[in-house]
Amino acid sequence: MKIVKDHLSLAWRLVKKSNWNRPHLTLVVGFDGNEDAMTSIRNGNLSATVAQQPEKIGQLAVQAGADVLSGKKVKEKIPVPLKLVTEENVEASTE
Repeated sequence: MKIVKDHLSLAWRLVKKSNWNRPHLTLVVGFDGNEDAMTSIRNGNLSATVAQQPEKIGQLAVQAGADVLSGKKVKEKIPVPLKLVTEENVEASTE
């Protein structure tokens, strides 16, 4: 079973309501990357979370602002990569 949800507690309610009898085969992924999600990954209650990168978002926003002020053209949309956080990289992702 795979559950991907943008709200961690809702994802877990779906797992519980499914009466899935093999939780070790259940993949639960949230989209938030907050401290609750990181703790849940460390505790083995969440498989992964997809985290935004606020520092990178800020850096790109400041750069875009500086570019506008200097007369450069700026893209209408500036994509910022998301980061998949799992038990393998959770500690490095919370530093």
